[in-house]
Amino acid sequence: MSLSPFLSTLALATVAISLTLSFILRPLAARHGLVDKPGGRKTHTGDIPLLGGVVIFLTFSAVLVYLSALNAPLIIAMALLLVLGLCDDRYDLKPTYKLLGQVGAAFILMFAGDIHIASLGSLPGGGELLLGIWGYPLTLIAIVGLINALNMSDGIDGLAASLALMALAHLVMAMQLIGRPLGDDVLLEVIVFSAAILGFFLLNIGLIKSQKVFLGDTGSMILGLFLAYHLILASQRQPLTDTLPTSLVPWMVALPVVDTLTLIYRRLRQGLSPMAPDRTHLHHLLMDTGLSARITLIVMLIMADVLFWSGFVLSQFGGFVAGVVFILLPFFYYGFVTKKLSVKSK
Repeated sequence: MSLSPFLSTLALATVAISLTLSFILRPLAARHGLVDKPGGRKTHTGDIPLLGGVVIFLTFSAVLVYLSALNAPLIIAMALLLVLGLCDDRYDLKPTYKLLGQVGAAFILMFAGDIHIASLGSLPGGGELLLGIWGYPLTLIAIVGLINALNMSDGIDGLAASLALMALAHLVMAMQLIGRPLGDDVLLEVIVFSAAILGFFLLNIGLIKSQKVFLGDTGSMILGLFLAYHLILASQRQPLTDTLPTSLVPWMVALPVVDTLTLIYRRLRQGLSPMAPDRTHLHHLLMDTGLSARITLIVMLIMADVLFWSGFVLSQFGGFVAGVVFILLPFFYYGFVTKKLSVKSK
């Protein structure tokens, strides 16, 4: 699918705005202590500004305002996470406060944005697995869960941003392949947000070493929120027969979600808090085997891509098959991936 000249030009302009804002805001980050200092589990050198979330949010909002296409509930929910993330990056908030803020952002999307998971897809007999009132708590869990999955994946340069970009690309491709393309307004949001991420990503991976920036909790939470919103929106639009198959949705974010689930399981088994910091994320385990951060990033993106296309193929045999295999995926992942990597890294 080729982009129209307007969307292509808009994407390039948005990348330029994202880069420009990064340069402009850099001195403010240092002045207000919004920097990541080396030490402990952090191996970078020098104080790195935690600007990614601010830049992505401001770029996305400014472009939509200019185009008179502002999505108020989404922007308000993102703004709440922006403030929450800035406070956490600056003062290291307690996990409880972060969770309450994330729940608040989810409620804004659910009730002001009027989205929730109404159906889990079609059953083998042709019926629809409707959730009724239970769709609301499931939606809350899905939004908060994906916010934290992206937050926990933000451990090496470019990982959270590239996983989000890949998921959004998969969303656009999947909708096109099944013959139900995204509406113009939704596609516009996805392209502008992706371009805003790309501007940050170029600096995050060290395109200009002296201008390196990190995503920060602000950025990773905003990425998760945006993904959750658009995946739910695409899979639950009316009529339900004209949606992205619900069983395919988790495969678009399979790697960060499954890694987070198995990570929480390992921590609970060890009597630790699910939010306790450690070096058992997949990217840590891969690097402990001797891979560089850049090679680890590439390996994980390949894994994310393979998982999505595996889910896409499975969905051709029916949503029930794709859904059941995804439910079994964390058990396989824990038993045959993370445990073996843990042994190799010792």
